[in-house]
Amino acid sequence: ALHAREVGVVTFTLREGILWSDGTPITTDDFEFTYAAMLDPKVPNSTKDLFKQGKDASGNEQFARFERVDARTFKFVTTQVNVIFQYAVGSIYAIPKHKWEAQWKAGDFTRVMTLQTPPNEIVTSGPFRLKQFDTEQRVVLERNPHFWKVDQAGNRLPYIDQVIFVIVP
Repeated sequence: ALHAREVGVVTFTLREGILWSDGTPITTDDFEFTYAAMLDPKVPNSTKDLFKQGKDASGNEQFARFERVDARTFKFVTTQVNVIFQYAVGSIYAIPKHKWEAQWKAGDFTRVMTLQTPPNEIVTSGPFRLKQFDTEQRVVLERNPHFWKVDQAGNRLPYIDQVIFVIVP
């Protein structure tokens, strides 16, 4: 049942067996961590604006509440009607808790991913992972062997092994 101030609940279930590019399972904990970091006033970002739910009696901004259900299921509880809320959640680029939580808790989160970060330290859930970055020259992406998507025959996607972006002044 909804509390008096709650107007909606949007529930999400993660695919079974999805992994980060380093082979670690992606779980609800990663999304909870991502949302907490996104709402942290010390972490500049514009995505949190999509989750604003008005202001409380003291004039402080309120945001949709994240609730962990289990390792693969989580929900957001809203206090205002927002017909595009599920699309706002889709705009979150989840970040791996196992990789960045310690830096976030230490207050160093905004300094951990820089141009000097070794490519193997950048963990992703997308079809490619960073292999090489040469400042003002090129970016090399390689196929993520743990990407969840497969074709109709069961072959893991993407088919392309590597993508190179050349930076031209």
